[in-house]
Amino acid sequence: MHGIFGTYHTDYVLDFVSLSKKLEKKSIELPLCKLYQHTLPKFLNDKVFYTCNKCVYILEGVILNSDQLMQTYRCKTMNDLITKMHHASGDSFFSQFRGSFCGAIYDIELDQLIVYTDQIGSKNVFYSKEENGYVFASELKVLSDSIAKHRTLTYDEGFMYSILLYGFTPIYHTIYDGILRIPAGSYLRIKGHDLDIVRYHRFHNAPNSLSQQENIDKLDELYSQAIHRVLEKNRAYHYTNYLPLSAGLDSRMTNCVARTLTDAPICNITYSQTGYYDDVVPKQLAAYWGNKHFFQPLDGGDCLKELDTIVAMTEGLLHYSGAAESWQSFRHVNTSDVGVVLTRINGDQILNISSAIQDYNTK
Repeated sequence: MHGIFGTYHTDYVLDFVSLSKKLEKKSIELPLCKLYQHTLPKFLNDKVFYTCNKCVYILEGVILNSDQLMQTYRCKTMNDLITKMHHASGDSFFSQFRGSFCGAIYDIELDQLIVYTDQIGSKNVFYSKEENGYVFASELKVLSDSIAKHRTLTYDEGFMYSILLYGFTPIYHTIYDGILRIPAGSYLRIKGHDLDIVRYHRFHNAPNSLSQQENIDKLDELYSQAIHRVLEKNRAYHYTNYLPLSAGLDSRMTNCVARTLTDAPICNITYSQTGYYDDVVPKQLAAYWGNKHFFQPLDGGDCLKELDTIVAMTEGLLHYSGAAESWQSFRHVNTSDVGVVLTRINGDQILNISSAIQDYNTK
């Protein structure tokens, strides 16, 4: 895996042995705070690691509305954009980003550290209070391996019961007691011994005064905008558009809108038991749209035997069977050509399995 890492007011040394050797690596080690970025060599113009005005900025991920924000703030680089946004909007400036991202800001003069994730928590960031300070990491194994050198880790039984009952956890715990995740749409603000969790974004389901047709039109506008942003990001980086396709209406809708928005090649990826509707119908749809089509049979359920691999990739945060099916398909794809992948559920969410697979394959 990959992402952002750091220590604050502690002499802990982070163990990066589990990370791929082929990641782009940057770091800064200050007396009270050490920050690191180990990232895939993709979407590098969207990522940030620099110091300005006595603040260290790290941004990891893909910012789908970066061009729009640069026009608004009259910037040409992400470094300039973040500086202006921070000055104009304060510590939660990243609430204006759309995409899959996480990051950190360390104010050297105030000795204040902020660590954040995106609005839906698609980029996991784990943290723990250790001795007199804190440690955080995008990968749970980096954190657990580092902490285990200083103290004995114990398991969080509540988390394990949640996984067994629901297939995921509605709480922000992990398998290890004391190691937590930053909640979606939130950031940590750490200063000295004090840690606050600040919620900068919350989805609301309040009724509005629009008519039914106006709501439909607005939904269509936002859905198309989300898909267009992904297509444009892939175009800017010269990546192929990979879109999963099943027999369901959700992926059908995403593909239908995508085809109306671009003439660029689209490759549909399907995985199911041979001869099922999820095999037969996507072939017909891909041919109708003129898309390339890749089908991965799941006959025999052999992918479910990859238990250790899948749990390592998902960091034990959800039931492994669904991720195993995706892994079985994308492991046969040349991920060097894969950019942002639209899921079958919502047009504005990013499937992170492809980047995880590429990182796994480079080890």
